[in-house]
Amino acid sequence: MNMNDGGPAFPQSVHRSDRGMEWVESEDGMTLRDYFAAKAMASMIGTSAAPTYVGGLEGAESYCAVAAYKMADAMLVARNKEQTK
Repeated sequence: MNMNDGGPAFPQSVHRSDRGMEWVESEDGMTLRDYFAAKAMASMIGTSAAPTYVGGLEGAESYCAVAAYKMADAMLVARNKEQTK
């Protein structure tokens, strides 16, 4: 199963040279899905419910991480719908 991860969030072209030869390499960095999840997680733990997520309940960190990726997946679906209009 191939999941749509949105592709690279911050792709870069890096120019390299060695012994008179030059070339360009691509560095993709994190995926757009990871970027969206990080933003969602920051919002979740920045709320008044933060003590619940950060050390308050057993397993809360895992719940927060899973919820962040669920939000990221929903954001990718919404993004794809907007792009196909």
